[in-house]
Amino acid sequence: MLRTAEGKFSASLHQFGVVDALESSALLGHRPEVVILGIVPKDYQSLGTELTDELKRSMPKIVQAILQEIK
Repeated sequence: MLRTAEGKFSASLHQFGVVDALESSALLGHRPEVVILGIVPKDYQSLGTELTDELKRSMPKIVQAILQEIK
């Protein structure tokens, strides 16, 4: 069993989040620098597998942000 950041036990890795992983890493003596980039859905009601036209147009800017972070 795993303990989550809230101190609760979890029987599934699906309930083990980013904060939990970082705290576990810290317990092992590792404190990596972490940058999280995300995209917030504009519409939570419509589900699909394709990018919206708006997101497609934004991809160069998103890729540039990622490249800046990994340099």
